[in-house]
Amino acid sequence: MDNEWNYNEELEPMPEHHIDPEFTPEYPDVTFFKESYVTMREDNIFQGETPQGESPRNIKEEKQAKRNRMSWFRKFLGSAMRGGAAIVAASALIVNAAEGDSSAAARRIKEMMIPLHEDAIEQPSDYTPDEFEALWDSDPKAPHQYDYSRLVVLREPTCTQPGVSCYVCTDCGVQLKQTTYKAHEGASPVRENIVNPDCTHDGSYEEVTYCKVCNTEMSRVHRVLFATGHTQDEYVVENHVDPNCTDNGSEDYVYYCTVCGEEVSRISVLLEPLGHVGEEPVVENVIEPSCTEDGSEEDVVYCSVCGEEVSRTVVVLEATGHTEAEPVMENEVPATCTEEGSADEVVYCEVCGEELSRTSVVLEPTGHRYTAKVTAPTCTAQGYTTHTCANCGNSYKDTYKSALGHSYKNKVTAPTCTAQGYTTHTCSRCKKSYKDTYKAALGHNFNMNAYATWNNTTPLKCTRGCGTYAFTISFVNAKTVKYTIEKDFWNQASATYGFFEWDNLVYADANHTDWLGYVEDTYNPTSRTGTFVFNFTPTSGTTYYYSICLRAATSGSSDEVLMVRPKGGQNRSYKQP
Repeated sequence: MDNEWNYNEELEPMPEHHIDPEFTPEYPDVTFFKESYVTMREDNIFQGETPQGESPRNIKEEKQAKRNRMSWFRKFLGSAMRGGAAIVAASALIVNAAEGDSSAAARRIKEMMIPLHEDAIEQPSDYTPDEFEALWDSDPKAPHQYDYSRLVVLREPTCTQPGVSCYVCTDCGVQLKQTTYKAHEGASPVRENIVNPDCTHDGSYEEVTYCKVCNTEMSRVHRVLFATGHTQDEYVVENHVDPNCTDNGSEDYVYYCTVCGEEVSRISVLLEPLGHVGEEPVVENVIEPSCTEDGSEEDVVYCSVCGEEVSRTVVVLEATGHTEAEPVMENEVPATCTEEGSADEVVYCEVCGEELSRTSVVLEPTGHRYTAKVTAPTCTAQGYTTHTCANCGNSYKDTYKSALGHSYKNKVTAPTCTAQGYTTHTCSRCKKSYKDTYKAALGHNFNMNAYATWNNTTPLKCTRGCGTYAFTISFVNAKTVKYTIEKDFWNQASATYGFFEWDNLVYADANHTDWLGYVEDTYNPTSRTGTFVFNFTPTSGTTYYYSICLRAATSGSSDEVLMVRPKGGQNRSYKQP
């Protein structure tokens, strides 16, 4: 039967006896006897003999071990004599084990144990056989003499793990273990799962207490936060209906909650009629008075608010009488430059148009009113002055001046590369002109001597400033190129050199390092316009790079050459469709 206590809680393994192994009169330990009874061998425990199959031990070490055992045993006997019947029973086993040992140590143990054994046998014992067996097996439930005034703490309790303490038997040192607990230490409550109340609905929260040591939840209480009720704001005006001059108006005074915005109350208020407010009178239905008859008008007052008519007054407008206008001439027979005329001078009322008076008058002859217009002489016609009457159109001429004759000026138009020159004579007066002294066109001058170098990369063009290039090209496709050689350059280069050939290459990259092909026909071109073809096969979507020029020389191997670059430069590119 094991002497460890059974617990419901899981505890860390503890030694069976926490008491110091030194034997004391107060807490003797009999474990040694139990273990010695099982493990002791009579032939060697005291004499130190070597069991069969084991290596011989050192004699010096054996003697020291014997001295140690004897010293321990003396202490044991002192404790055993004070330990009671259970200790005596255990010691008897050791004495019996030493019966067959003839060594001096065994004899001394036997001599000390026999009196102790006899005293124990003579002492009365109240233990039953079962109780004695339980004591022998170190069963904590046996009738031990526990010191309940002294609780030995084996492990302090915490709020998450129970502690272990024990009461120790004063006779044999067996432990009666006790489980102790430590309550959680609550921290200040906190609020969780807060639902705030509003004006009409309750809220809530949970008041939770946690252990300030291990943070274990100790309690959770549901609390109610009562609805706050509405908080009334200043009233606002709604549903306003203005009163007019004759009818009531109305409006609502509405109070809303400042928190939730819900309507708290509504008061309808009646607004009294305003009454009419007269404006300044306006004039209506005007009948204007005439020169001979009265007229009238109505002065009307309207309300400035509703526009309703408040009052209407008729006012008489007296006749104005006639007002003479300026006299006008009627039935007029106009006078001429040399004969009298006649007319009626009539006065009308300028208001009603009634004729007030009519008088016949005689119109005196006007006489001629001449204006002069000078016609200046031209290169081929004489000049004069024309006098014309503004009334009857009668006219005459005088102050004649002789024709001036032409006055020409000497402008020279110089010949250009493609057009002839001439002199234009133009009259400064009448702008009549004619041309003479024609000069033939100059033709293009390409000054080949200035460009007769191999390394000159400037495209050759006319030195007269007309901008014409000696050589131009255009791409038909990546393989075929059209060319045009200017006629004047052709003639001038043929006279100077007489030998032409293409010096053209095509490349796959802009740096001109990957050479793909050249012009198949290297002989002199047969005309000034045509095409040359490269001997490679282009790929659709690929851009190719060219070095194109025309080589002119005195012979096929001559070093005196003219490298003619086309318009736009020698290096070109073209992307095959």
